[in-house]
Amino acid sequence: MENKITMLPITSIKKLIESFDDAEPSEQAGVLKRIDIANSEFEKYATWLEGDYSRNCIARKESFEIILICWARPELNHRLTSARASARA
Repeated sequence: MENKITMLPITSIKKLIESFDDAEPSEQAGVLKRIDIANSEFEKYATWLEGDYSRNCIARKESFEIILICWARPELNHRLTSARASARA
């Protein structure tokens, strides 16, 4: 049975970074499944490029990097579909 602490939702970027840093590679998918962070937490990292997307680094460690990808609304549906397809591959 998993520890109750590892089952708690992750509600801040700080906690996400700490949890990812403490996790073994085999545990990182479980960390991602626990994310319940308000959009407002990401606002200070968000930037947009007209007609393209931007990659905004939230955290960079030796073993991982957390990136916020932002794109303009007209491109949202196409890029989101492409990203989901790429994530599944």
